[in-house]
Amino acid sequence: MLLRIRSQQEQKEVSGATIWIHCASGEFEYAKSILREVKDINPRAKILVSYFSPSYKTQIEKTNLVDYSQILPLDLAGPIQNFIKKFKPTALIIARSDLWPELLNQCAKSNIPTLLFSHTKSSVNPLLKPFEKTIYNLLTDIYVVSESDKESLEKITDKSVVVAGDTRYDQVQFRLQNRIASSKSQIYEGRNFFIAGSTWPEDEAALIYALTQIQDLPTVLVPHENDEAHLQNLEKELTRADLKSVRFSQIETWPEDTVLIVDQMGLLADLYAHCKFAFVGGSFKKKVHSVMEPLGAKKPVIVGPFYKNNREAIIFSQVRLDSNTTAVSVAQTQEELHSLLLQINKLQDLHNEKTAAIIQTEFTIKTGATKMVTQWLKQKGALS
Repeated sequence: MLLRIRSQQEQKEVSGATIWIHCASGEFEYAKSILREVKDINPRAKILVSYFSPSYKTQIEKTNLVDYSQILPLDLAGPIQNFIKKFKPTALIIARSDLWPELLNQCAKSNIPTLLFSHTKSSVNPLLKPFEKTIYNLLTDIYVVSESDKESLEKITDKSVVVAGDTRYDQVQFRLQNRIASSKSQIYEGRNFFIAGSTWPEDEAALIYALTQIQDLPTVLVPHENDEAHLQNLEKELTRADLKSVRFSQIETWPEDTVLIVDQMGLLADLYAHCKFAFVGGSFKKKVHSVMEPLGAKKPVIVGPFYKNNREAIIFSQVRLDSNTTAVSVAQTQEELHSLLLQINKLQDLHNEKTAAIIQTEFTIKTGATKMVTQWLKQKGALS
C-alpha cells in the first residue's frame, strides 16, 4: 500500500493525452505487439503502462516504446481520479484479466472507453461471482480469445463479446521474423538437430534416458537456468549416461555425436527456426513453458505430462500432422518420450515440408488480434 501511495507522489510530469494500457505483471507480454503497432501508426502517440505487481516493473521500464509507466494506485475513487487527471488517458485497454471495479467506474464517469483484450474466462472464487456481472458491465468492450470464452461470458454480461484472439501470436510471429542470429550461428546452421528448450532437471532426466536409447539424433539442450552449478551437474549426468557434451560458448564447431549445451541467453528463437523438432521444458516438472515459439517456427513439439496450464499446448495437441502425430505430442513417461523422439524424427525426415505447412496454417489463423485492438483505438478516437 505504501508503495502505491509513494509512487503517485513520484509521478513524472506528463505532456498531452496518453493511451493507457494496464496489465497485472507478466500480462505485459500480451501488450508488446500493441505497443509496436500503436507506434507504427502514430510515432508521436504517448503510451502509459500501469501494472499491479512491481515484479514486472523493470521489464516495463526498459521497453523503449513505453513513454510512462506506473504502478496502479489503490482502487479508491480519490487515487484513481488523480491518476486519470495526471495522465489524461483517451482510452484504457486491459491485458487479459486484471479488472478493478473503481478503476472501471471512474473511467466510465470520465467518458474514457475501456477494452478488455486477449481475455480468457476462467473459474473464479464463488465469493466473487455475485460481482462478476457488475464488473464486466463497467467495460465498454470485451475481446476474448476463443468461442468457448465468448459463450461463458455471454452468460454473465450484457456487453457485446467479440472473439478477437490472442495478441501473443502476433508478438511471437514478429520476434521470429526479426530474430537476431548469434555471431556463432554457423555452429548449428545446416545441422538437422532436435532441441530441448527451457529445460529443468526433471526434464533433463527424462531426456537423457530417451537419448541413451537413440542414435544419430543431434541434440541441443537449452537449460532454463544456466548458472554454473546447474551446467556442471547437467554435464555430469550426461557423462554418467555415456553421452558426450560441449558448451556453446566454448566451441567454434559442433562435434558429431555430442550434445550441445547452450549456456547463453537469447538464442532460442533462432534455434527453433533452425531445428528439426522441439521439446519444451517445465513439462516433466510442474508447468510447461510456452510452446508458441517452436510452433511459430513451424516445428512439431513434444511436451511432458504437465502441459495443461498452457492453452496453446492443449489446442495444438488436437492439430493432426498425420494419423499418429499431432503438432504438440504428449509424453507421459520417459519411455513415451523415447518413442515420440523416434516417431517425430522419422516423420520429419519424410514429411518436413508438409508438417511445417500444417502448423503454419494453424498458427497464422490465430494471428491478427493486435490489429483488432488498434482498430478499436482508432474507432474510439484514441489513435490516429
